[in-house]
Amino acid sequence: MPKLPEGDTLILPELVQYLRLPPHIIDDLAQRQVLPGEHAGGRWRFRRSEVDRWLDLGMPGWSSDDLRVVAGALSGHGPSLASALLPSNVRLDVPARDGRDCFDAVVASLPLPSDVDRSVVLQQLLRREALCSTALDHGVAIPHTPRTGPRVVPVNLVAFVRTLPPIDFGAADGERTDLFFFVFAVDQHAHLGLLSRVVTVAQFPRMTRLLRTTGTPEEVVAEVRRTEQWLFGVEEEG
Repeated sequence: MPKLPEGDTLILPELVQYLRLPPHIIDDLAQRQVLPGEHAGGRWRFRRSEVDRWLDLGMPGWSSDDLRVVAGALSGHGPSLASALLPSNVRLDVPARDGRDCFDAVVASLPLPSDVDRSVVLQQLLRREALCSTALDHGVAIPHTPRTGPRVVPVNLVAFVRTLPPIDFGAADGERTDLFFFVFAVDQHAHLGLLSRVVTVAQFPRMTRLLRTTGTPEEVVAEVRRTEQWLFGVEEEG
């Protein structure tokens, strides 16, 4: 695989390599000004720093159609929720006063090898959250480590926490948040795939209703997997 240039500016083939998305999808997102870029001299140019910021901060605001297209384009050669969300990663009705309580609870309970520094995992979550809240509408939030920077987990991992009661997490619609999907990825490609899938799945009102009423971690995982299967078809583990 050719090495990407060290500078900040990427042309379309380099961004295709960087994001591992088909060129027609990147071109369409750029043409519609969903993806930040500049068209001059007959070709696209993208600033890597702007693309990274767009991915870290902008994905929750994408349309459901764009999310589904990106997540679908990555299916088959990236991690699935089925492989990353396990019953051991699910915590239900966790008492929490605020976001920090929720973060502390999930980091303490993650099934991680003994050599992983949990304080670093927590710091990375807080670093991303300090940029802006990862809360979506309808009581859902998707905290994650920054897309760029050091990887803090040895395997792709998604955790789910339902807090009781809901907490103020800075959602734009003013609602309190009680459904948290935490995304941890081993590299940038996995980060993009998992985050787009989680946001897509979490947008369905039926899913949020089910997540608030399921009684066991196994039921949560089963419902998420069924929705992912329906959206993206047969999944490949990895």
